[in-house]
Amino acid sequence: MRLPGSAILACLSLSSLCAADAPKFEVDILPVLQRNCVTCHSGAKPQGGLDVQSIEGLLRGGQSGPAIRPGKADGSLIIEKLVSKKMPPTPEKLSDAQIARLRQWIDSSTEFAAPSEADILPVIQMRCVVCHGKRKQEGGLDLRTHASQLKGGKSGPAVIPGDPNGSLLLKRITSGEMPPPKLLVEYFVRPPSSDEVEVIRKWIAGGARPAPAQTVVHEQRPITEKDRSHWAFQTPHRPAVPRVAHADVVGILSTRFSSKNWKAGISAITRRRTK
Repeated sequence: MRLPGSAILACLSLSSLCAADAPKFEVDILPVLQRNCVTCHSGAKPQGGLDVQSIEGLLRGGQSGPAIRPGKADGSLIIEKLVSKKMPPTPEKLSDAQIARLRQWIDSSTEFAAPSEADILPVIQMRCVVCHGKRKQEGGLDLRTHASQLKGGKSGPAVIPGDPNGSLLLKRITSGEMPPPKLLVEYFVRPPSSDEVEVIRKWIAGGARPAPAQTVVHEQRPITEKDRSHWAFQTPHRPAVPRVAHADVVGILSTRFSSKNWKAGISAITRRRTK
C-alpha cells in the first residue's frame, strides 16, 4: 500500500517535531537540578556521594546507587525521591511538568549511549599493550581484557566503572605519564589523541561496559552430492610413481644422494650422459 504524499509529509513533520521536543540535559535538565538540587549534591563532598551536575554523576550515583537508569524512569532513584516529595528537602518541590520532563529524558534520551569495550580496545592495543600486554606487564598491569582492567596492578584498579576521574588509566593518560615519553622513540608509540581520550572517558563514565558477546550462528543444512565431489571430501590416495625415460639416472640419484659422497653421484651422472 502506498501512502499519499500529504500523509508522508505529515509523518515527517511529526517526527521532526518530536526530535526537536526531545529534552536535552544541558538545556532542559541541568537548569532544574541546579535550581533545586546542587546545594546538597555538588562540590568536593556531595551529600550521599551524589553529584547531579553531570550525566556521569547521575549514572554513577551515590551511596544508594545510580540516580538514573537509562530507559527506565520508573526504576530510577531520582524519580522515586522527587515523586514521593522526599527531595528536595525544602518547601518548594519540582512541578509535575518538570518531573514529567525528567522522566521523558531518562526514558528516551540518546545522551546515554556510552561506548563499549569494543570501542576502546583498539586504542589500548595501539597505545598501551607494549608495556601492559602479553610479554610485559609493567606494575603488574595487563590491559588486554576487561577483567584485567578492572583488576588492575600494583597501584590498584586501572578502571573504576562510572568514575573516569578516579580511574588510574585515564589519570595516567591525561597527565602525560602514559605512554612513557621514551616509548615515542623506542617503540614509536604515540599518546592517545584527544578524541581517543574522550572515548575512554565516556566508556568509563557509562559504566565501562564489556564488549557485546559474539554469537556464532552455525548453518544447518545437509551435505549434497555436489558438495561431496569437492576435493576436501575425497579420501586421499598415494599416487603412482611416474615412469621416467632414463631409469639408470634415477637409480644413480637414489644411491648416490642417499650417501655422503653425493658429489660422486653427480660426477657419475655426468659421465653416463656424455658417453
